[in-house]
Parts: sequence; C-alpha cells; structure tokens
Amino acid sequence: MMKRNWIFTAILVVYLFGLIEVSSFFVGRMLQRRLVFYNEPSIETYESYMATRHQVLGWPSEYMKAQLLDATGSRPIPAYPEPGAACVSLYGGFLYFQRRS
Repeated sequence: MMKRNWIFTAILVVYLFGLIEVSSFFVGRMLQRRLVFYNEPSIETYESYMATRHQVLGWPSEYMKAQLLDATGSRPIPAYPEPGAACVSLYGGFLYFQRRS
C-alpha cells in the first residue's frame, strides 16, 4: 500500500510540473506578442542599424541626428524655434535666456 501511494504521488508531481511548464510556455508567448519581452530584431533591421550607426559611439545615428537635432547640433528649443537665437541654454531645467538688443 505504501509503494502504491509513493508511485501515485510521483506521477502526480510529474503531471503538475508538466502542466506548469506548458502553462508557462503559453503565458510567455502571449506576453511576447504584447511586447512585454524583448523581441530580437530581424537581420535586415540589424544590418540597416549597423549601416547608419556612429562608428565609435553607436548612437546617435545620422538618421537620428537629422530627426532630433537642429542646424546647430542642439535639440530644438520650443521657446526659440530659430537655431542660434538663444544666448544661454540650461540643460536639466526649463530656463532659457535670450540676448536683449
């Protein structure tokens, strides 16, 4: 009788571990589709990244520079849409000063 209970318990434990494993697989797939986990980029995306990245730093790429920086190489300042009009630009705050003429 004791041996029969041990075998039943072992089979039950293996079954439960299998059930947990299968459930974890499907939950992981669902979360991956919802972009919770990292999805490895395709080869074409990686090759285009390598072609446009900065050779030393890796970032920002030339594409990012064109999109995110103005003619002076600074991020656009909403208070001064014309590049070079700001006399002082403090980063980390929202204070911008202009030279008064």
